[in-house]
Order: sequence, then structure tokens, then C-alpha cells
Amino acid sequence: MKNKKLLFVGLLLVAAIFLAGCTTAPKPEAKDVPAAVEGAVEAGKEAVESAVDEAKKAIEDLKNKVLEAIGKKEPIELTIEQLAHFNGEDGMRAFVAVDGIIYDMTDSPAWKDGEHNGNLAGKDLTKEIKEDSPHGIGKLENVVEVGKIKE
Repeated sequence: MKNKKLLFVGLLLVAAIFLAGCTTAPKPEAKDVPAAVEGAVEAGKEAVESAVDEAKKAIEDLKNKVLEAIGKKEPIELTIEQLAHFNGEDGMRAFVAVDGIIYDMTDSPAWKDGEHNGNLAGKDLTKEIKEDSPHGIGKLENVVEVGKIKE
């Protein structure tokens, strides 16, 4: 009889351990997140928004300086990174570089919306225009040279 009781208690203990191992803890809800974490997340969001605003302002300033120089017919100098902003989108001019010279394609009907035959403005297209284009550099005579790439 004593063995049956021990066997029964042992089985109950094994079943309890098994059932305890099968349950999972509930996932914490948003209300369980400590205020410090929420504050850090909010501060991170604000920092990102501030950085984005500063970048937008810098791009707008660059655009204005370039437009002013073009209006005065002064040559501009842009890095490749700066050139990338002049892709013909969102009110930006459409510039391409070939052999370090920057050309303004904005008013060229062939470069509507900063794109021509799969080539996108805002890039150095030396290889594409000199080697892949059927007309080569000849068509560059029809667009305005506005400056050069700053190295």
C-alpha cells in the first residue's frame, strides 16, 4: 500500500513538472514597458527626425546655391554625393557628369523626369554615354555645361 501511495505521488509530481514546463509566460504588453525605455525610444525618434530635417535643409541650401550660380552663369563644383541629389525629381535639376564635367539635362526633352533610356540623372554616366550610347558624347553639345565634379 505504501508503494502505491509513493507511486501515485511520484506520478503526480512528474505530471506537475511536465505541465509546468509546457506553459509559457505571457508576453509583456506595452503597459508593462518601463517608462525609461519609452523615454529612450521617444528620444531616438526625435533625434532621427531632427537629423532628417537637418539633411533636408542642407539639400535645400545646396539646391539654392546651385540655382544661384546657374543664374549668374558661374560654374559649380559638386562631389559625386552632392550630384546624386540633382536627379530631376522633387523639383531638383537633372545633372549628369561625363569625364568630370557636369551637364544640366533638365531642359532636354530626352531627359524627362531625370531619366533617359534607363540612365538616371544625378550620376556619373561617363561609361554609359561614351561606351554604351549610340550617339556617344555628340549630344552633350546640345545641353548646358554647368560645372565640374569636385574630387
